Amino acid sequence: MSISPAHIKTVSRQIHPDRPVSAKTVAEVKRLIEPLSEKQIDRGELAKWAGNEADRAEKKLAVGQKNGDLVFSLGHANQKLGSQASIKDFIRFTAKLEYLTAELMEIAGNMAMVDDRRTILPRDLEAAIKSDSGLRSMFGGKQQTKQRPKQQQKQQAACNDMSHLKKYRTRKSPPRPANSLGCRGRTMMGNDYRMYESRPHVSRGQTIYTWKLSSPKKQKSQKQQKQQKKQRSPPLKRRRVRWAVEQKKHYRVRLQEKCPDMSHLKKYRTRKSPPRPANSPECRGRKMLGNDGTMYESFPHEAGGQRIFTWKKVK
Repeated sequence: MSISPAHIKTVSRQIHPDRPVSAKTVAEVKRLIEPLSEKQIDRGELAKWAGNEADRAEKKLAVGQKNGDLVFSLGHANQKLGSQASIKDFIRFTAKLEYLTAELMEIAGNMAMVDDRRTILPRDLEAAIKSDSGLRSMFGGKQQTKQRPKQQQKQQAACNDMSHLKKYRTRKSPPRPANSLGCRGRTMMGNDYRMYESRPHVSRGQTIYTWKLSSPKKQKSQKQQKQQKKQRSPPLKRRRVRWAVEQKKHYRVRLQEKCPDMSHLKKYRTRKSPPRPANSPECRGRKMLGNDGTMYESFPHEAGGQRIFTWKKVK
């Protein structure tokens, strides 16, 4: 009897109740956990923690809780250890498997949280095994990581011909979807017998690709190259003048901006520092007179970096 996928989902729900597990992740966990024997678990780095979990389950069985309060059923342990083993052996082995499953799902859920993803995917499971030394020593050789290059080759080769559809057959560009992963960046002949290239859309970046005519590049003359250089980079003096003008404008705008006075509020009126918000953009880096008559300057907070500013006395 194999481990039930529903039991794996239950274990994951106990650790990460807000993060569902995909069916592929459950199948991958099942593939990793099922072949393990008790000797393999006891040799690994996690043997101590798995043994502690088995001791707890054995104590709960002695108290009278059914199956030692475990989620996994004892059918898989019965199949692995044989009918000659006692119930305590079944419970200890099942508790160790459940502990390893919980460890896998906990770290995989944390990886999904780091990537700001709601669902736990197989790539989170791979990252969890790579990041933890105990899991890596036990499951490191069982990962299916060598299939990725083959999958990429299949994606590159799969630029499907869609000429059976009228939409693709009647247009000038090639009868293939330019935005598919297999067609991106490729050059192909269109329905009008001209060469087209799948390039990123100007306004949408690298997310959407369209077919564009691939015209051969013409060699420019020396005069055209000189004119381009003049247009691109103005003389050094002009650049310095422009920079100075921009700096003056920025300084004038900064002077016009007022650091808001909040003295009408009791919170700002009764404190020693100036009655102005130190964290507002207009007050940052400025020196002002406080309510106690001393000078204060708005400095970045040590813990908050450049995001939070506070008033500090100027010596």
